[in-house]
Amino acid sequence: MASLRFDGLYHSGGDFLRFYPDGDVVVASSNGTPEQIAQWISRTSDTPVGYSVKGDQIRFDLWIERGEDGLIGGAIVYSGRVADDGLHLRVTSEVTNYDATNVYKFFAAKLSG
Repeated sequence: MASLRFDGLYHSGGDFLRFYPDGDVVVASSNGTPEQIAQWISRTSDTPVGYSVKGDQIRFDLWIERGEDGLIGGAIVYSGRVADDGLHLRVTSEVTNYDATNVYKFFAAKLSG
């Protein structure tokens, strides 16, 4: 069974995920490369949220506050499995009504903080 990795980033398109062994994950969206994102993504750059892993199943919920731009706040739910080729996550957003399954590939990197 594949294991969650903590020595780099998972990415799909412009979404990046950094996991910590203590149960925190940081989610960031950027048009940068994984090498660029690895230089700044940390618990101090973005608010971490908790994740849970049971067997190969993983889940975490990101809460988006209502913004000044008029976007309605709500949850973005990430749920799926840890696989040899990355994370297979269904991403469901109450904010944008986005609902799709994405494969987040792992990128080993020297990480900040």
